[in-house]
Amino acid sequence: MIHSFDYPELAELALPAARAYAKIAPSAAHALHMPSHIFTRLGMWKESIDSNIASAQTAQASVAKTHVGATAFDALHATDYLEYAYLQTDRTARRASWWTTSPR
Repeated sequence: MIHSFDYPELAELALPAARAYAKIAPSAAHALHMPSHIFTRLGMWKESIDSNIASAQTAQASVAKTHVGATAFDALHATDYLEYAYLQTDRTARRASWWTTSPR
């Protein structure tokens, strides 16, 4: 549903699903990121930032268990959306702060 409504004119219809989705699988990095598709389309920058920080940190923690020093694809995808949200809120100085606090 989230990808199907990942369009500004339809995004409002998927907001309840976006808010619920991350709670379904809180240890799945992609599930934590997916709500940000809707948050981004609706200009909900704080929610998008929070969603993508949680996703990137979860992805890094997961990949660090088996591939020390590697970067997880899910972290990169979340970082892309995170960067966009930071740009929209003029918070570019904080854009990489999640990385310095994530486990490596």
